[in-house]
Amino acid sequence: MSPVSQGPCCFQSASPRNVQALDTLLAEDAIFHSPVVHTPQIGKAITTKYLAAAFRIFFHPSFRYVREFRTHWLSVPHWRAFPNTIDLNTAPLLVFGSSGTITPTYQETLR
Repeated sequence: MSPVSQGPCCFQSASPRNVQALDTLLAEDAIFHSPVVHTPQIGKAITTKYLAAAFRIFFHPSFRYVREFRTHWLSVPHWRAFPNTIDLNTAPLLVFGSSGTITPTYQETLR
């Protein structure tokens, strides 16, 4: 599956209780760059753990998909959520490999 055909949010096939969809979205060499943890988190397993925790926000009732900027190998979805009156305004950088998996970088930005 190409990244262009994955729809507006490539995580929409996952759920807060079932993050197994990440297994097909993330490459083995995925790297998670967090705005909070200042060292790269290397590998599919640790990236999956960080994203699984973030899914609590992705599926919060206040979560909304704003827009997405995209090329055939890059996606920058813009999301907002307001858990506990905190304004989370984020635009992660998703780089896709030729197989359509997110590789090697998942860069999260948070404002």
